[in-house]
Amino acid sequence: MATITNEMPFGSGTAIVEAETYEPASTGRVVSLTQPTSPAAEQYRVLRYRLECLAREGVKSLAFTSPQSGDGKTTTAVNAA
Repeated sequence: MATITNEMPFGSGTAIVEAETYEPASTGRVVSLTQPTSPAAEQYRVLRYRLECLAREGVKSLAFTSPQSGDGKTTTAVNAA
C-alpha cells in the first residue's frame, strides 16, 4: 500500500488530494496474461467467446456469483475480461 499526496504548487504545503493505492490481489491469478498457453487460459478464452456470443444476442449485464467467499468470482471475472 502506498499513500499519494499532491501538494499545492505555491508552497502552502496543504494536501489537496490524498489517496491510498493497493496492489491488486489477483496479480498472480491472471492466467490469461501470465500463462497464455495453459489449459486454464484456454478455458477462459472459451468462456470469453461464449460471453461475446451472449452480448451479440442482446445480453447487457452479467453477474459472477457463488454461495461463499473464496470461490474465484474475481479471478473468473478478471480472466474473462
